[in-house]
Amino acid sequence: VSLELSLVQLIRQRMQDLDITRGELARRMGYSNIRKGCRRIAMICAGDLSLAETLRDALSRGLGVDLVNIDRSIDTSGTELMNVQDADFRQSFKPHAVVVTVLGETEYFPCMVSPTLKCSMREARMRIINFTEGSPPETYAVQACEALTEDLPLFMGSSTRGYVVNYSPDCALCFDKEGKPIESLSEALRIEVSGRYG
Repeated sequence: VSLELSLVQLIRQRMQDLDITRGELARRMGYSNIRKGCRRIAMICAGDLSLAETLRDALSRGLGVDLVNIDRSIDTSGTELMNVQDADFRQSFKPHAVVVTVLGETEYFPCMVSPTLKCSMREARMRIINFTEGSPPETYAVQACEALTEDLPLFMGSSTRGYVVNYSPDCALCFDKEGKPIESLSEALRIEVSGRYG
């Protein structure tokens, strides 16, 4: 088995090598409900790597491949997915700000934690501040700060901590809620909708 195969490629290759159907793979993985097993395999092939991680032992058993190769294929798939997401992000990038909040005692000011902020679709929409079309970069921080003073909808129990202005995919600046610069970042703070690999 090639160590550079994505998980989908590995599944297809092994099914071909073993001359088995998806239903037979589900049975070999230990599913008594073959339809359910086929749905799980379809979800994995569609890119659900969290599910693949959960079912790695069953995949190993069903495909007749050791766990090391399953894990390498999951890693390869994750890298490929991140590369595609990065290319999409860069191609569609427009300068914007991301509102950072505190929920109870949990701080969501991620400057020194992670370049990706995970949240639900609804929360993602509420966190983004779009700038006036054609406005110069030196006005971005002011526009974001002014937006914070408006009735910006936030999730229940949260309060605004500040914001991050994403000037480009490779340049961002953290501000507190008063508009004071806190930290420079070497990459944009990205919003990732929960349920996707990241």
